[in-house]
Amino acid sequence: MPVKIYLTNSGKDAGILELEMVFTPVKGRQLKIRVCRAELKEDLDIFNKMDPFVTVNVGTQSKRTTIKKEAGKTPEWNEDLQFEYLNDEAPVLFMVKDDDGEEGVKFEQCGSAQLTVSDLMKGEH
Repeated sequence: MPVKIYLTNSGKDAGILELEMVFTPVKGRQLKIRVCRAELKEDLDIFNKMDPFVTVNVGTQSKRTTIKKEAGKTPEWNEDLQFEYLNDEAPVLFMVKDDDGEEGVKFEQCGSAQLTVSDLMKGEH
């Protein structure tokens, strides 16, 4: 069942990031996050459509999706990112970014949300 994460940028509503998650609470405590799609409020590019991607940080681990060229405000990824977590209070940071060239090195932030693994398990977001 999809989970919607509400994004903000500079204190303003920036849109929604839709995810699916699988938790394996025993033996290594695995967390698989499928980044499905986003519905962003604003296209940060003036002349073209945005090239969005998502980074997810769980504790000290960081992974990202591919960059969706010219996807604009409604990108779809359907990509799985897998993490190990030590405890249910581990922080989880979601950031949607617009690639400004150089394959994710130069970017603008579209929106973000920070939760804990426990929040995700409970469906609080």
